[in-house]
Amino acid sequence: MGTTIDLYDFMIANSTGYSIRGGKLYFKVDGVKDEFLSRQSNAIALHKDFLKAKAGFDDNRKNNLDKLGISPTDLTPAQLGKLK
Repeated sequence: MGTTIDLYDFMIANSTGYSIRGGKLYFKVDGVKDEFLSRQSNAIALHKDFLKAKAGFDDNRKNNLDKLGISPTDLTPAQLGKLK
């Protein structure tokens, strides 16, 4: 999440270096595009890593519940780590 915030902060700080027209991002200051793409790539890569780790966690939790003979439906949303 920090890298996404960093990306937004960068774009806010460099708001004169780009414009949006027709739903497309146009860069008008040298270096802003390269830095944006670098930060965006980093944010996307970390998001993918997070999703992979979460999937592993979810699979591990399901396997452990199966070993105990517990179904996710036997648990409350709070016990499953869900807010609601």
